[in-house]
Amino acid sequence: RTFRRERPAGEAFNYISTDTQVLAAVLRGAYGQSLIKTFNEKLAQPLGLSGGSWLMDRLGPGGKELGYCCLQLTLEDYAKLGQLYVQRGVVGGKRLLPLGWTRFVE
Repeated sequence: RTFRRERPAGEAFNYISTDTQVLAAVLRGAYGQSLIKTFNEKLAQPLGLSGGSWLMDRLGPGGKELGYCCLQLTLEDYAKLGQLYVQRGVVGGKRLLPLGWTRFVE
């Protein structure tokens, strides 16, 4: 509660690992399942990825994926993610990511 925004949301991009870890927690809460299950449903299956794994913060029950790193895929699968970017979030005529999403990473 003591943190304040440095600038309005969407105005500038500054990668900080804790921000992406918080985003991962938000996604887990929004979808009610693990990050890897959401990734598989929303991206891996539609893209035809062979599947992968995510490094966990600890082993056993209660472990959560490290949202800031460590998605482990084959080189071919990473190439498919790159192709998704090149095609602006559309694969096989189907939009997987919102229009304009690439502006967030450019």
